[in-house]
Amino acid sequence: AMSDGSDYLRGMGDIKGSALGAFGLGYKLSDWLKLQLQAEVPFSERDNGEALHVGIVSPLYSSSENAVTLSLTGSWGSRDYMQTYYGVNASQSAASGFTRYNAGAGFYAYSMNMDWTHNFTRRWSVAAAAGFTQLTGDARNSPIVQRKGSPTGSLTVTYRF
Repeated sequence: AMSDGSDYLRGMGDIKGSALGAFGLGYKLSDWLKLQLQAEVPFSERDNGEALHVGIVSPLYSSSENAVTLSLTGSWGSRDYMQTYYGVNASQSAASGFTRYNAGAGFYAYSMNMDWTHNFTRRWSVAAAAGFTQLTGDARNSPIVQRKGSPTGSLTVTYRF
């Protein structure tokens, strides 16, 4: 059965899904350091707000078959983004019991990730990622946040055409 969401957040309502545009820039400072900037801009549900991710990436090991990188990223949210994901407006407060909370624009998270990509062939590869994200600022102080930090991970199989 499909869940209606967290009991902890009951009364907060739903965040409507949005078509997102993700735009990125990268700049190679040296063989071991690259700067990255990515913007997330909603094309629909514009009230969800925009986010920016600023990161530094360092390749720790690279061969024809394997690549290991370490990245540090800071994530910034617009006022609308912060209020959508971390704020509690008056009607949400009345329905949920959470204290009303205005979350302003600013950095909301820092994360560190380690990525390993293994190429089996020219077309097939697998990528494993593990990391940790720590909330900060108005996101960290939000009454709806249960954990200030959390581990992250993923496993991706890629086929190139």
